[in-house]
Amino acid sequence: ELLLKIAQYELAAEAEFSADEPCFRYFGRQSPAGDYHLNWRKAEQQELFFFRVEHPLAQHMITGALNRELPRKLLLLDYTRHGAKISALQNLACKQGWLSLRKLTVESLGAEDYLIMTGVTDEGHELDEEVCEKLFRLQAAEADCTENPPPDLAMVAEPLIQQKLQAISVRNSRYFDEEMFKLDGWAEDLKLGLEREIKEIDAMIREQRKYAAAALDLESKVALHREIKELEKQRSQKRRYLFDAQDEIDAKKEKLLAEVEQRLQQKVSVTELFVVRWQIV
Repeated sequence: ELLLKIAQYELAAEAEFSADEPCFRYFGRQSPAGDYHLNWRKAEQQELFFFRVEHPLAQHMITGALNRELPRKLLLLDYTRHGAKISALQNLACKQGWLSLRKLTVESLGAEDYLIMTGVTDEGHELDEEVCEKLFRLQAAEADCTENPPPDLAMVAEPLIQQKLQAISVRNSRYFDEEMFKLDGWAEDLKLGLEREIKEIDAMIREQRKYAAAALDLESKVALHREIKELEKQRSQKRRYLFDAQDEIDAKKEKLLAEVEQRLQQKVSVTELFVVRWQIV
């Protein structure tokens, strides 16, 4: 639904959109001309282009939308034309205020982006993120805005940013515990399994030595000692494999520790994407 809405805005001059289905006919130059459908089953059945977030045309329009400079505007939000009841917005009827959207970027092993939406009424009441998001479900008319936003918008966003950073820290801590637990479990299972196999070989060697000592002819003694030698070779291989496996596990633990240390050296940046003045009419 959101992808379709972006497409309807970004591709308005290059496509014709169906009123009945999530599809459009594209005649621009950024992608092959033809019919695109957002439902993969129907796209496959009708041999149309499947339009998804990863599609080059979708990526092109999303990049264009992200990089667009957004001047400050007044959005006149029409609650009466929405149709469905939105309980969270009923108390905001005929009220006005400010709303901002910030992008929180956390860089460590890779870049992660999070959207932080904040809003306040002119009376100073803070709006939670759910209410802010629901404001964008309303149809809106755009008007010029010459007022400056209040400075408390940044202060309202700060606790939300810290909450998100704390959630990321908890997630990374849980990931570390789970990975370390798996490595320790693997090491313990491997150790117990190989130690059991080595004990079984030791028992076989002792048994063969008894047979060798009791054998009367030299030929039988030599054959039994050959078998003992082979069992001792297997035992040595098991012990070497245990040491090699422990070294491998230690290397994986070291890699995990290095990865976590890199995550701890994260870079955090906050970018203001837009600020709007809103009024529910």
